[in-house]
Amino acid sequence: MTSSQQFITQGRDANEPEIIAAFQAAGASVVKIHEYADLLVGYQGVTLLVEVKTLTGKFKPRQLDFQRDWRGQYWVVRSVEAALELIEATRKMVECLDGQANNENI
Repeated sequence: MTSSQQFITQGRDANEPEIIAAFQAAGASVVKIHEYADLLVGYQGVTLLVEVKTLTGKFKPRQLDFQRDWRGQYWVVRSVEAALELIEATRKMVECLDGQANNENI
């Protein structure tokens, strides 16, 4: 393992690979990031900032500061089921917004 691979995997949550696989299986693109959240997830034109935690995982102080100060959406996912619920909620939001846009164009 190279030093850059160690950096990427060091400190990652044990359930992250299966959550990434679930997002990808649902049709999302996923990029691992490291600073304030774990993943950027793109689905149907929406970008989700996702922090992966195990069921008992705790937040680091810098993560709590980021959550407090961040003005966008920030999602915490603790299971594959939660990942798929987030995808489904995003799909419904996009569907709703598309419907509103179509009604405005009539």
